[in-house]
Amino acid sequence: MRKVRGMAADATDGERPSTPAMDVTPERGVVWVVEDSPTQAELARRVLSPLHDVELLPDAASALTRVADSLPEVLVLDWHLPGMSGLELCRALRQTLDEATLPILMMTGHAREHEVVEALEAGANDYVTKPYNPSELRARVGTLARLQRLYKRAWADQKRQRLLAEAGARMSATLDMGETLASVLRLAVPELATLAAVELVAGAPEEGAPLLLAHTDPEVEARLRALPRGTAVGDHPLRAALRTQRAQLVHGAAEVLERLSLSPTHRLELSTLDLRSAMIVPLSARGQALGLLYFASSDQSYTNEDLQLAEELGRRAALSLDNARFFETAQRERARAEEANRAKDEFLAMVSHELRTPLNAILGWIRMLQLGALSSDKRARALDIVERNAHNQLALIEDLLDVSRIISGKLRLGVQEVDPVKIVESAIDAVRPAADAKEIRLRSEISATGAIPADPDRLLQVASNLLTNAVKFTPRGGRVEVALSRVDDAVELSVLDTGRGIAPDFLPHVFERFRQAESGQVPPQGGLGLGLAIVRHIVELHGGTIEAFSEGEGHGARFTVRLPVALPPAQDEAPPSPGALEDLRVRCDLQGIHALVVDDAQDARDLIASILEACGARVTTAPSAVEGLEALRTTRPDLLISDIGMPGQSGYDLISRVRTLLPADGGRTPAVALTAHAHMEDRTRALVAGFQTHVPKPIDPTELVLVVATTLGRMPGR
Repeated sequence: MRKVRGMAADATDGERPSTPAMDVTPERGVVWVVEDSPTQAELARRVLSPLHDVELLPDAASALTRVADSLPEVLVLDWHLPGMSGLELCRALRQTLDEATLPILMMTGHAREHEVVEALEAGANDYVTKPYNPSELRARVGTLARLQRLYKRAWADQKRQRLLAEAGARMSATLDMGETLASVLRLAVPELATLAAVELVAGAPEEGAPLLLAHTDPEVEARLRALPRGTAVGDHPLRAALRTQRAQLVHGAAEVLERLSLSPTHRLELSTLDLRSAMIVPLSARGQALGLLYFASSDQSYTNEDLQLAEELGRRAALSLDNARFFETAQRERARAEEANRAKDEFLAMVSHELRTPLNAILGWIRMLQLGALSSDKRARALDIVERNAHNQLALIEDLLDVSRIISGKLRLGVQEVDPVKIVESAIDAVRPAADAKEIRLRSEISATGAIPADPDRLLQVASNLLTNAVKFTPRGGRVEVALSRVDDAVELSVLDTGRGIAPDFLPHVFERFRQAESGQVPPQGGLGLGLAIVRHIVELHGGTIEAFSEGEGHGARFTVRLPVALPPAQDEAPPSPGALEDLRVRCDLQGIHALVVDDAQDARDLIASILEACGARVTTAPSAVEGLEALRTTRPDLLISDIGMPGQSGYDLISRVRTLLPADGGRTPAVALTAHAHMEDRTRALVAGFQTHVPKPIDPTELVLVVATTLGRMPGR
């Protein structure tokens, strides 16, 4: 067979060599000559060797032994052989090999018609009589060799079409991403490769997830799947193929090993497989890189025709993978929307119940007072009950108003210098009667922290909510511990209880609106389930963070709030004065930061640029997602700030394209979303899409600078 020279070659670059010179001359194939006469055998070798690689065999037994290992392009048989004759050998071979698979030329010393007919009926493709004309022998053998090559090519084309048709049928039968990939691999092995594997770009594989591969040997496949996952990162050769988006042919065991190894252990295992040739095909759809598909073989050397087949298989797999990915995304979005609707329905039921409960007490006791049916002692008690329930209802309404302000982006802070110690002590004093009533041990460990800039009322709301929840959910005789201290450049408030704890599946949702651990319409503990969502938003407005930890139900919970000690005062919606911007620049120095701002509104771009430039940042602007993506690739900013609602391609489209880029091309650039919508779903969608955080419109300059500083680790004091 023709040997392929060179180590690796791109299949799609413009430098692919033209048709090599050896393709102009007849292709050299292997011809076996089975001849017992050394003189006649040597004569045949001399006649055929200029065009073919000739192997001489002395008898039929030798030919049968060699056929078990390989096949020639043409088999030349002498009629008269010792032991088994050429005619008998021809009949034996035709039991398993047809005329197209193994062309046979019979040589006979007689030209009698019945012998010719007998040879053809035995399965010979052609014959030549001795003594023969050398040119005639070369022509007849050459004709059979060309016909055999044409047959092989036709058979290979038919096989390719069958493979592609089967691939299309399998991939169209499912919208499951895992099944799609498995279908491709199961089809490629063993039809096309000894080993086939997929390396995906988007998202790291789950810990312990099996490798996406298939091998002809189930035991080898099991060993490969059991290996620790490796990933093609940095300058790995697989990443080079992904970056150039060009399919590659690789030849030579050493080069195949170098290209495909993902880790030392992976390399060691691959080295035992004797892989001699490989094809690496990028997977992409709609301009987005999805991953790589590679095939490797231990028993064949891939050709350009094989690579074309692999590319077409990869193209179809990429489209199917893209469809499966969008289907899974749609399923998740649908489930999320259904969950949000269910949560809202339950929330409305809770609102109705929680508002009616105090109203029922108020109206009932007022009616009793109007009827004059109460003694003086009971009248005093009735008034106390009315007042207490009115305060409860007011608190519920305040929570609803806070949520409304958060959703509309109108919750603002009245920042001043406050002492966190006094705030926390006031919150402790407020909940102590409730704790004493349940015989809960309320312990505090409070150390001086110094004054911090904060809204005192909102900070008290945070501390009170956490302490009230701790007491509410801790059973009689339990324990609640409060700690306040200075930790590095932050003030840390910790509230720990020995209550019922938080289930692991609910812990990630504990700060979401409309979410409560109880799924019923009226939770046993009462309340609207808005407190922690409000607390989180207040803490984030202060530039801080809040975390929840629990080992599970029955193991209590701990909430930790961290607030920066040098937070600049919050501004109202009016643009800050030059002096305020200078103060903000000193507190949140953005010197050396390069930000890319993408917004279709010129005024909005100018405003954001002015705010960031006043704090020392360098700003590049773009009016659309398309121009923004190009600017990100060419300028490589430290931060991307993008509006969501833009004509044509939205901010979601932009961040989706950015996150498919390699890290070296800006794929991991921190990003902030700008949106006129501030619903929980909008924030969640922004985070899921790939943004680190979002800022609601209208833009508050101070909030924007703080978000930028926090995202880039430039918080005050660092």
